[in-house]
Amino acid sequence: VVSMLLAFGIGALGNLLGAAIVGIDPVWDISAADFGGLILFQIINMLIGFMLGVLFRNSAGAIVGYFVYSFVLVTITEARS
Repeated sequence: VVSMLLAFGIGALGNLLGAAIVGIDPVWDISAADFGGLILFQIINMLIGFMLGVLFRNSAGAIVGYFVYSFVLVTITEARS
């Protein structure tokens, strides 16, 4: 959570700096609820990675399993419009 707050702060600073360089008004379009959802999403993904590490008991296998989960499963279950 601390690293996500740090990343949010760096992103806010980058937003201010980028807007100042380009000469436009900074846009803050993330709400507190969206930020809370992002933190929850990151925590769940961290727990999934931990679960795969415990399940496979092998770092390389857990990393491959996580990438299969995050890329392949999402692509397969993606809704077509």
